[in-house]
Amino acid sequence: MNPAQSVDGFCIYQLRIVLRDISPLIWRQVRVRSDICIAALHDVLQIVMDWSDTHLHRFCIHGKEYGIGFIPTKVPNAT
Repeated sequence: MNPAQSVDGFCIYQLRIVLRDISPLIWRQVRVRSDICIAALHDVLQIVMDWSDTHLHRFCIHGKEYGIGFIPTKVPNAT
């Protein structure tokens, strides 16, 4: 992330989004305000990648994971 100009007191970050382990390389570049929340960033990614929110996703920020990284195939017994 590279901070750019300040708008209304917020920095603007230019993000380069790259899909890993795929060829040919698929990437997008987008600018977002520094106060964007993870949910809004998720929406931005869905739009710029032309996705329909049908895949699992995960953000890893400073070692903490956010999002839906997997769906359990077995529900634990609640006895």
